[in-house]
Amino acid sequence: MTGCAARCSPWAPSRCCRSISGREWAAGCWPPPGRRAKALGFQAILLLGDPAYYGRQGFRPAEELGIRTADGCYADALQVCVLTEGALSGAAGRYLEDPIYEVDLDAAADFDRQFPPKEPLADTPAQLRFREVAGRRRKAE
Repeated sequence: MTGCAARCSPWAPSRCCRSISGREWAAGCWPPPGRRAKALGFQAILLLGDPAYYGRQGFRPAEELGIRTADGCYADALQVCVLTEGALSGAAGRYLEDPIYEVDLDAAADFDRQFPPKEPLADTPAQLRFREVAGRRRKAE
């Protein structure tokens, strides 16, 4: 994040699994967001994810702290979990993802060719939800 002196971690669950019912992702499949990150010395976690899910995991909208996306927008999907009280006080600014998250589409297509062909699915409930959440963005004033 630009202009932030706090040590912040981008977050991605290390593993996921279905709950016993198979109807929803089980929150217990990965450690509470702060435990591992705090042990590694991070003061906050920032991520792009579904606020309906991550809100139940201790995250809140980054907009509440004045944190915007790289292009200067507030996005409902941009979530923050403060691990050290006051770590992000006055940390308003832009969240810049590491280039490691950029996907090389040609390399991804080469990788996919190693497997038997599959017909792509379109408009699954998860894809529709992703589009809905990703579309909730507005320019910061």
